[in-house]
Amino acid sequence: MALRHRWLVVVTAFALVLAGVLAVMQLRASESRTGAAAAGDCAPGFQPVHDALREVRAEMRTEEDFEELREEGEAGEEERERELVREAMRELPMLQGTDPDEWDSLCVVSKRPESLKELNALFDTRAISRLAPFGAYDDGAATAAARQSAALSRAKVPGTRGKARAYGRGPLIVDDENYPEVNGLGLEDNMGRIDSYAWDPKGRRLFAAVGNGGIWRSDDMAGSWKDVTGNLPTTVTGAVGWSKAKRGTLLALTGEPTFGSSAYTGLGAYWSGNLGKTWKRSKGVPAGALGFAIAVDPKSPRKVYAATQYGLFVSTDAGRSYKNAKLPTGPCAGVTNMTRKPQCALASVVTDVVVVQPGGVNTETKAGTVVATVGWRGGQRTNPD
Repeated sequence: MALRHRWLVVVTAFALVLAGVLAVMQLRASESRTGAAAAGDCAPGFQPVHDALREVRAEMRTEEDFEELREEGEAGEEERERELVREAMRELPMLQGTDPDEWDSLCVVSKRPESLKELNALFDTRAISRLAPFGAYDDGAATAAARQSAALSRAKVPGTRGKARAYGRGPLIVDDENYPEVNGLGLEDNMGRIDSYAWDPKGRRLFAAVGNGGIWRSDDMAGSWKDVTGNLPTTVTGAVGWSKAKRGTLLALTGEPTFGSSAYTGLGAYWSGNLGKTWKRSKGVPAGALGFAIAVDPKSPRKVYAATQYGLFVSTDAGRSYKNAKLPTGPCAGVTNMTRKPQCALASVVTDVVVVQPGGVNTETKAGTVVATVGWRGGQRTNPD
């Protein structure tokens, strides 16, 4: 009887403990659901503070001081929470003056400046594709890499067969009021960037160099487009041109026609004799430069001019080969090896070139005259690098 009584007491006590644990768990779940419900009331472009705190904690975990506090036990836990509050107020200044105990019911803007650590990681990642071991490509390194890539046998990876399809139609809407955090530049509808057009009057074909998107062709006056990037080793094409010479030659100049830390340099100039099905690299235009414009002499279509970061280049064989025009820009005239003479990197920048056509109104400029725009966007100011 006594033994049975003891077992009854033990079972009752265990049941009470279990019920208490379940009650606490239910209470915490209820509190969590309540906080989540409040979080759901955040306006578009805002997020719950506890979501933002997860991001702050993740950043703090990568810092050595935070890990040291983790190893200090309970005292470290308290200091870590205080450090979290301090760091949160630094990254979320709108929380200053509020009670941390009330943060679960507050919302903050979801778009905030990145931390210095995040920015450094971003810049390092962007630099990978443009920097060699000592901060710049060796001359010919990028071209050699492209050739090596083309020569490699392609491995067959399971699940990678098939073709990509367009996702969505029309412009990318970046001023939707429900997503204000993605529109820091005041933009509306984004449709990509067209850097250059060329026209084939006989074939009534229109060509376009799309920013970082290769060369495209339209046979129906821009009603539809076909990708004719073909075997070009890069889709970074700054300019496209058309010459009727040699039964029709399509011309491409690689490298972006923009300045900035995110601009990609090119691999020289290319030509195609079959409307972009296949391309061949032209001789004479160096890799590693930005590409700005192509101009064809309408009276002498074998003459082609390429405006690049490293100067103006001239072709007399419809883009098969080029020679440096060596514009009179001073001591750096004709220099294209910037590894040896980095001080010349911005000395002969040609951002545009045109060939004067016959006709015109109130002009004395002779047809065939070549006009080039020379100069870095910063003018004569010294490059801070």
